[in-house]
Amino acid sequence: MCNNGEKITEMYAITVLLSVWMQLTSAISIQPIPQYPVVGQSVTLSVTGINGNIWQFFWYKGLIINTDNHILTYTPDVYPPQSRGRQYLSRTSGLPNASLKITDLQFTDQGMYTVYIQADGGPQKASLNLTVYNIGFFIPQGLNSCPAFSPQSIAGIIGGTVCGIVLIISVTVLLYKRCILLDRESKQGCSTCRKDPSPLYNNVLDIGKDPLSNEGPVYMDLQFKYPQDTYSELKG
Repeated sequence: MCNNGEKITEMYAITVLLSVWMQLTSAISIQPIPQYPVVGQSVTLSVTGINGNIWQFFWYKGLIINTDNHILTYTPDVYPPQSRGRQYLSRTSGLPNASLKITDLQFTDQGMYTVYIQADGGPQKASLNLTVYNIGFFIPQGLNSCPAFSPQSIAGIIGGTVCGIVLIISVTVLLYKRCILLDRESKQGCSTCRKDPSPLYNNVLDIGKDPLSNEGPVYMDLQFKYPQDTYSELKG
């Protein structure tokens, strides 16, 4: 009799341990869809890894499960299935798969969200820190999702890009023309400088010639060295 009791106790312990192990290995998680939600758009806090059928689930704004943080309760077998909590907003709604949908996102929607699920596999809980991005926020290269731009925004971006390109081309052409003119003026000035300036100064004495050469008459001396001889000749 004692042996049967020990076997029952061992089997019960194994069942409890197996149940705990199943809950640990099948822990639920929350993923935002899209991964990088943008202001004004919608996001779904998708719950995955739920063990068993869902009886009821609760959503909270924050990590603590209490009435002050309670957003909504969803019971699939009840109509209407959703009931409101203190943190409920008209933009929030529960889905049958225990997910939470938020429409028309605002920056105030950022923060921690917690889901508490009662299912066949036992109570299950998970939390997520939601971040809301601005539509102009730069998302690093390699990410799978990016904000959707309106047609007006796309047209404005294209128009600004085209205007920038036209301006750059115009400035480049003007600088190119100015460089060509300066180059031509520089070349013309240098060719003028290389001309022989001697024809402009024909009246300048050629310093290289010997002034004592026989090319022209040279004044040597006075014919009358003494003035008194000239006077004496006139007197006689």
